[in-house]
Amino acid sequence: MRWLRILFSVVLSALFLWLLLRGRDITQLAREIRTVGVAELGTIAVLLVAGHGVRILRWGWMLRRLDAGIRYRACIGPYLIGVSLNNVAPLRAGDIYRVLAFPAAHVGRTQLFGVVVLERALDFAVLFLFLIAGTMALHEDAARQLLLPWISAIALIGGIIAAAACVWASRVHVFGGVETSRAPGDAALAAPGPRSFLRMLRTTLRTFLLPLHLAILIALTLLSWTMTAGIFSVVAITLGAPAVASASLFATASANLSGLLPSAPGSIGTFHFFAAWAYAAYGLAWNTAAALAVVVHAVFWVPMTVVGLGFLVWRHVLRRGHAFGVSGEGRQPDQTQTGVRA
Repeated sequence: MRWLRILFSVVLSALFLWLLLRGRDITQLAREIRTVGVAELGTIAVLLVAGHGVRILRWGWMLRRLDAGIRYRACIGPYLIGVSLNNVAPLRAGDIYRVLAFPAAHVGRTQLFGVVVLERALDFAVLFLFLIAGTMALHEDAARQLLLPWISAIALIGGIIAAAACVWASRVHVFGGVETSRAPGDAALAAPGPRSFLRMLRTTLRTFLLPLHLAILIALTLLSWTMTAGIFSVVAITLGAPAVASASLFATASANLSGLLPSAPGSIGTFHFFAAWAYAAYGLAWNTAAALAVVVHAVFWVPMTVVGLGFLVWRHVLRRGHAFGVSGEGRQPDQTQTGVRA
């Protein structure tokens, strides 16, 4: 079944690439791609590094709420490896790597899983806001009317899920028992199993439901995705497209939310098609929109994959077993549950 899913994802990616390039002038497409110069690439590089830097900061801040001994630099290697694995391997292998391979003395895998889940929820929420802003600014009423019912339905479902998750994470009683917080390093751990997993996951999520914590996380998420939208804007301006902020927000949301569809690693095909479609909805010629999508995907995919795989080789081949800079002994506990720092 897993191989059938992977095969279906590859076929779907190929279909979207075909739709992207069907009947297009490949020579003109290549000519437009070559108009991106060194100055533009320098600006893109700054935005790319800054955007991922903010995401690393967000992840590190969340982990330090669980274990104050974790250093921010400890998050750089695992994060970059995770991004590169998501780019080249199926089934969100990079996220799985971050959960299983992060070396922390007092943070369990369930807590790491909860942090990654919350990251994805925040990313989806911000991208969905970008999608709404871009849709409302569309000039064509037909396109706007086509998207609004879907957006409304997704907003309703997402709101119900988010409200249910908050209520679940805020409850005191779990399976008839009262949960109490433990200090980091507490050895009195619950027996592993589904109840322990859900209890620890709930406690981890509840750690970040404080208004101040949520405000910090939302601000960091907005900042990181705004920098991503900035990369779309730089490439669009370079290719002669109008500097319309709503178009960049719309393309950022459309291209990245397409990752929810089954596709080849790195959202190849789906990212390209929906990024081009978003700019075409704002009146950009399809050939130019396709060139923009190819360039943007390349600047996201190539450097992060090369750097991340380099960290992977360094971490697991050249310096096997070396911790990334976590205080203590850098152990990854096998227990499902550990303490949470209030």
